[in-house]
Amino acid sequence: MALSVFNLVDLLILDWLILVRIQPGFVVLPGTEGLAGYDDYRFHGHAFLIGTTGILVVSLLAGLLGQLL
Repeated sequence: MALSVFNLVDLLILDWLILVRIQPGFVVLPGTEGLAGYDDYRFHGHAFLIGTTGILVVSLLAGLLGQLL
């Protein structure tokens, strides 16, 4: 549960709010200002889904191991 909450906070606050919406200067690499990739919400959403799938698999394995021991 804690990993799922962290993953959601990472998506909403760190990725979408700070990196995509606010875009502080230290995030943008020199010479790449204005590239379309900096406004890509879908990229971060896809990474969120991959993380959610990984958390689900690890949680299921941990639960199974807990039942066996």
